[in-house]
Amino acid sequence: MKLAAGVIIVALLLLILEEDISSEFIASGLPFSHMPSSKAQKLRARLNRKCGFPRFSFTAIDFRICRYQCRGIGTDRRTVTLTLDDGTPCGRQSEKCKGGHCVAEA
Repeated sequence: MKLAAGVIIVALLLLILEEDISSEFIASGLPFSHMPSSKAQKLRARLNRKCGFPRFSFTAIDFRICRYQCRGIGTDRRTVTLTLDDGTPCGRQSEKCKGGHCVAEA
């Protein structure tokens, strides 16, 4: 009975906190709809360098929270989540990353 109650409580907490724990990471190869493809290619190349390619490669990005992920190549399959640089375009209306948040420029 205690186990069932615990499972219900955890399920309710997950529903309540769903917005905070949901991920909107998109795969690195998908279009970045808010920027021209030439800028997206430059950003992909820059993030691959920052990830430490060829040991790690850029695999996913979440512009909403200005984070990107790097995954190890070969036998090292670790995933690391890092913050995009301030000034990185992150939204359709000229928003840019600042301190790990996508904000409108004043």
